[in-house]
Amino acid sequence: MNFQKTLFFKVLLPFGVGGGVLLFLHTLLLAFLGKNPLGGYRDLDLLLFVIIIAIMLVRYNFLTQNNPLFWEVFLSAYVCFMVALLVYLLSTYVWIIAKPEILTEYANLKREYVLENKADFIQNIGQKGYEDTLKALTVITPKDIFVDQLLKKGAAGLVISAFLSILFRLATFITVQRTKTSQKS
Repeated sequence: MNFQKTLFFKVLLPFGVGGGVLLFLHTLLLAFLGKNPLGGYRDLDLLLFVIIIAIMLVRYNFLTQNNPLFWEVFLSAYVCFMVALLVYLLSTYVWIIAKPEILTEYANLKREYVLENKADFIQNIGQKGYEDTLKALTVITPKDIFVDQLLKKGAAGLVISAFLSILFRLATFITVQRTKTSQKS
């Protein structure tokens, strides 16, 4: 087995799957605490994504024992992020199908929010947009939640992966420079 496959199967895949399971447990914890797991509290999972990817990058560095290029670090971080996201979203999708009342509660909360802020919605998106939003909330499906989260969190994953890759490369560069300086002394 070549080195890239080893990296995938020993670092990226385990961290991705483990991270996805951890994120799903976060969603279950929100439900257990009485919060709607599809609501705004769910966005806290981006912090968990950052932690999982940062730990994965440290493990990646220990395994590679070299100074990887930015694109190698970025690609590794994003692949790990997407594996975790897919495991997380597929688990949540199955859970929503098994317990449809979660989706109904979420849609009702969103509908109440739209109704409470009617004037703002009409001002920002017009009367037709407001009516379309209310109509869309009556026919929301688990697939809608899946696609919405995949697109939003997938885009966030690009930013998170790029940011962590820059930090990782900077830390590696500083470490390499410090090692070279101490060897000259």
